[in-house]
Amino acid sequence: MLCLSNRRHERFAQLVAKGDSGGAAYRVVCGAKAASAHAAASRLLRIAKVSARIAEIQKAAVCASVMTLLEKRQFLALIVRTPIGQIDENSPLCQWFRRTTGRRATFSIRMPDKLQAILLDARLAGELKGNSITVHATAPANGYVMTAERLAELREKKRAAIERGLARQNGMS
Repeated sequence: MLCLSNRRHERFAQLVAKGDSGGAAYRVVCGAKAASAHAAASRLLRIAKVSARIAEIQKAAVCASVMTLLEKRQFLALIVRTPIGQIDENSPLCQWFRRTTGRRATFSIRMPDKLQAILLDARLAGELKGNSITVHATAPANGYVMTAERLAELREKKRAAIERGLARQNGMS
């Protein structure tokens, strides 16, 4: 549907679609007082063309504000394909940035997780169905990933160290 032929009706529809109340929109468009504006707005809202135009404007606004599936997948592909060396503090992929000054000036940048982006893209593509697969792709900044076996090994070493400390403490006292 194109714009309404009556300019006042079109402006009223735009204001109501934007979120103004009918009375407030009518006051802006026609300059009426509050009591009469409310009644006149109620009559305007019952006109089929006006209410259809309001719905059309609201639908267009929702469609414009929601990312399409293609846009989501393109963003995920950008995450995966962009080397961290190409990201600076102004990049849309920069999640966190810190610059230190002094004798040795440095900076740190954090970007979205590439493995998580691959997983999300696979879900959007329909390659992963349901919740049967749970993947936690988190890794520390140094790239080291803690496996369950390594965690069990470290816990055993900690337990042994505590026992050695207790044995020494009992032997000395």
